[in-house]
Amino acid sequence: MKKILVFLMLGSLFAFDVNAAASTTRKPAQSLSAKNIETLFSKIDDNCAGNDNGGVMKFDPKKFKSGKAKKELRKGNNGCKGMKMSKSKEEAVSAFSAYFKSSNDDFTACVNENLTESERVQVIQVISDPENLGVFSSQYNGKDESEACYFLHFDIYRASGQKISIVHDETD
Repeated sequence: MKKILVFLMLGSLFAFDVNAAASTTRKPAQSLSAKNIETLFSKIDDNCAGNDNGGVMKFDPKKFKSGKAKKELRKGNNGCKGMKMSKSKEEAVSAFSAYFKSSNDDFTACVNENLTESERVQVIQVISDPENLGVFSSQYNGKDESEACYFLHFDIYRASGQKISIVHDETD
């Protein structure tokens, strides 16, 4: 079976079974209550994302417009020219998964310290849930010299009317 290894601080490793997570992606993400999702993502926002500037909000899924959501995310870039916007839901999910698992040692260590392995799997399942109306990312790409631009922003619009926003400030 395929395994994804995630590098943890101090060189220890943990693995989870991608096939098992993929085979249950729809059911667990949909079976989590709105309160459970809020609690799960609050652990990331409160402990690892920095400045408590993300969170879980409500929106009207009937009025969801992908272009408007992307424009809102772009507006949050505060004029930073060195930001890479995702071009598709799949690209944003992939960017989040890569970042969540290993691309930033401090963030990864914090996630591993504050979430159980089961919760980490649930996060990936919620982000990659095919029922999501939209998943968007904006990531610093190293081309802007302003320290204020060293951040990553992920927005997930769930069919249930929950908007999950994760903003990780690289300067924290």
